[in-house]
Amino acid sequence: MKAARKIRAKSNPGTSGQGFLSSDPNGLCERLELLMASKQAENTGVRNEIVSICDELLRQKILPHDAYKNLMLTLNK
Repeated sequence: MKAARKIRAKSNPGTSGQGFLSSDPNGLCERLELLMASKQAENTGVRNEIVSICDELLRQKILPHDAYKNLMLTLNK
């Protein structure tokens, strides 16, 4: 989560279940933080979107590979 906070420069709206991902890294990071909080509150319906956002951030070289691995391990707990 620290990596997501570091790159966030300004507040941008993320996607809201529209079936596609924004390419804006700030919006993706904000959405990821929201989804991770939802997952911690035991909402089981957010995993796929979390993985998709992490994949996109990894593809854009925003999320380091180590952080990606840790997030994936956290999701599987």
